[in-house]
Amino acid sequence: KYHGRLYQGAEALYVMSRLGAGNSWAARVSKLLFRYRFTAYLCYPFLRLTRNILIRIKGVGPLKNLEEA
Repeated sequence: KYHGRLYQGAEALYVMSRLGAGNSWAARVSKLLFRYRFTAYLCYPFLRLTRNILIRIKGVGPLKNLEEA
């Protein structure tokens, strides 16, 4: 969530890369890969698949961060 708007998926990658600060290797890679919407949208399905596989291997349940409190 940024400035009252909720970003998800590839659009969230793009926004985070534009806002990211720091010079760590992860920040530099993010800025390089996702600074353009096209590359964020191209990479996101692979990243999501990888995340979902790792979550299943670890046995973690789904996040419930969008539910009303």
